[in-house]
Amino acid sequence: MKALAITFPGLTDVCSAEIKELIGASGKETTEGVVFEGELKDIFAVCYIAQSVNRVILLVSEGKIPELSIPPEYLKGTISISGKTTTKANELAENIKANKVYKNADVPFYLHFEDEYYWLGIDLTDDISKRDYRIFVGSETLKGGTAFAVMKLAGFDSKKKLIDPNCRAGSIAIEAALYAMKFPVRHYFKDKMPFTKVFKEFDFEKFYTEQDKSIKESIPGSVIALSDQFPSVQATRKNAKIAGIVKAIDFSRTSVDWLDFKFEKNSIDCIVSQPVEMTKNFPPAKFSKLSSLFFERAKTILKKNGKIGLVLRQGAEEYKAAAKGFTVEHERTIMQGKEEWKILIFSE
Repeated sequence: MKALAITFPGLTDVCSAEIKELIGASGKETTEGVVFEGELKDIFAVCYIAQSVNRVILLVSEGKIPELSIPPEYLKGTISISGKTTTKANELAENIKANKVYKNADVPFYLHFEDEYYWLGIDLTDDISKRDYRIFVGSETLKGGTAFAVMKLAGFDSKKKLIDPNCRAGSIAIEAALYAMKFPVRHYFKDKMPFTKVFKEFDFEKFYTEQDKSIKESIPGSVIALSDQFPSVQATRKNAKIAGIVKAIDFSRTSVDWLDFKFEKNSIDCIVSQPVEMTKNFPPAKFSKLSSLFFERAKTILKKNGKIGLVLRQGAEEYKAAAKGFTVEHERTIMQGKEEWKILIFSE
């Protein structure tokens, strides 16, 4: 069977690598997704576990836009068709002769297209870019998939020690802990997954039992969430508890200035964060001091082959200028919704 995993533009390689890690399937990248093949249980595993995926559809038709169609075997009951809300998409959906409803359809379809090519499939997940644990968020806007991507690009795995020195509401630390523990990001969302309503004859109890056997009691490395703001530490702790992995994260109210006192020299594998960003109201001199201090402390505690991963909306050039003793190993622009974000990976 063939499926399309949709992700944020700029993260298709991360999504493809995660799918291969999960089910061993090599996918074909598009602008906004990855087309891959596998048995139904493998596709469901991607839906249940994958952290870089925003939506998964089980493909029933693809091709150039004028050729859009749905195989007759899927038209026996009611259907719904959602997708990008454009005039073109609406016209295509209207041309399909079927018993269409807006809610509670027997088979929910999703239409995705890029340029003049479309993919139409059964919507297995709805929008899963949102995380149930993001309850205490404050002004933090980093989504789980983006947090997962920067953490992976910084080389984190379950045996390494990762710190986020500006944890905000905890997205990076929580995604790292979920990944390290092999804890399905939708573990508490089992009964609400749309594919359970469409594929009623599939043994989901057995499927979930098999998937959950991989969950680890503890991890060899460690994940540490830090902030000099007590509300951020508390929000991260509460969100981690909701996510079910609070015991896998260490929490501490610590400022960047004290990192070299809290951690031993050359003891950290990955420093990953959404740092303080430069804004119009932020005094340039203060920002320059903070960004330079960050790299000074990072140089002391980071291992020789360690990496720094930063994700931010603005101030990328200023952070690159402040990174004395580091080189930019990787840089990319991604889209999180309609917002443009930068990911920077530094190494010594």
